[in-house]
Amino acid sequence: MAQNVTKTQTWAISTEPVPVPLQNKIVTECYLEMLNLGHGANHAILRVVFKHPQVKASPRAPANTLGLVLNIETNGPLAPPSVPGDVVVRTHAHTGTHQRAVRSIPLPVRGKKRVRHFLAVIKTAHLLPCFFDYMDPDAVGCRDFTSQYIYHLDQQKVLKLPANAADTIYDPFNYRYTAGGVANPHQPPRALFGHHKFDHVTIMAVNLAP
Repeated sequence: MAQNVTKTQTWAISTEPVPVPLQNKIVTECYLEMLNLGHGANHAILRVVFKHPQVKASPRAPANTLGLVLNIETNGPLAPPSVPGDVVVRTHAHTGTHQRAVRSIPLPVRGKKRVRHFLAVIKTAHLLPCFFDYMDPDAVGCRDFTSQYIYHLDQQKVLKLPANAADTIYDPFNYRYTAGGVANPHQPPRALFGHHKFDHVTIMAVNLAP
């Protein structure tokens, strides 16, 4: 019998499926959050919150798991011309925004949507495989991927973005955030994905061209 875990659990979804009981969790809240990585760099993530937290520890998640963090990360050697990326999913147990978040934007979730609906969009929208074309503090690859992910979550009726999403959801991708949430335009914005397999959709108000 598998033992209960006590630490944050992580899955790279191309190779490690998220456990089915967690996939079946109903999601009531979703947030786009910009994390402060230091040295002027940000990282874009999605944080989802369960309707019913996992109170007790289990073999799949630690006690008091409130939801999951989903984000794109490098998955392989940092060598040119490109670095493979994967969607990494982590359990989280903190209440409120991510401890490193400098901007948090709520994304309305449609009723009775589960974690599996969020994961399915990655496949149906052909967001993987993808590759990092640049690896430096000015790269905005996580923003490129995350903005595309949000767009497809809305198109496939997992999220229900407001009519002014161009201003409230997508325009914030064009800025760099420092401690205190101060926003500055990217100088220069550098896109993550070029001619690789990642299916890119032009989104109004997101300007991530290289």
